Amino acid sequence: GRPVLMVVDNASPDAPPDPLLPSVGWAIVTSRHSLAGLPARLLDLDMLTTDDSVELLGRLLRLKRGPGDTRVTDHLADARQVADLCAGLPLAVEIVAALLAAHNAKPVAQMAEQLEDEHARLQELQFGERAVRAAFELSYRALSGEQQLVFRLMSVNPGPQVSTQAAAVVSGLHERPNRWALEELARAHLIDQGSVYGRWRM
Repeated sequence: GRPVLMVVDNASPDAPPDPLLPSVGWAIVTSRHSLAGLPARLLDLDMLTTDDSVELLGRLLRLKRGPGDTRVTDHLADARQVADLCAGLPLAVEIVAALLAAHNAKPVAQMAEQLEDEHARLQELQFGERAVRAAFELSYRALSGEQQLVFRLMSVNPGPQVSTQAAAVVSGLHERPNRWALEELARAHLIDQGSVYGRWRM
């Protein structure tokens, strides 16, 4: 007779969690994908702001190393640079915190310098089995061939946003399959909707 809250974590769109959901009680389902087919309220979580990333980094370091680890508050500009290079991804911030905690004499400025090289950044953002690259690769492998093509070619666009029509020209796909690919990439949270519908950003 007690109320139950079930948590279904990291649900895949290929295996809907409907059979796991309780007939009585409540459930929270988390996923990188927008599971709009579920009879449930959708809550989209935004990326972390720079301030939130800095706050999270400081909290994690104090948790791991105790209140005496004040590297974040003592070097706020460096911490903000690290936060920006983590691009609002909580996993990236958590990995940076683990890297700094493992080497308690490592300056935050050194961490920022190591993350600065965009070609090596994904290699830097790993600690043991946890890696930002691995999370991206799992999502990428779940895409169809057309979706992978459109995703790769999105990075060719020099501006902050690209239109559906421009993406179709670059990908060589007809407009409808190109739009389907873009919408699926957005549902998988690999790209974001731009300022208006029909515009997209990495």
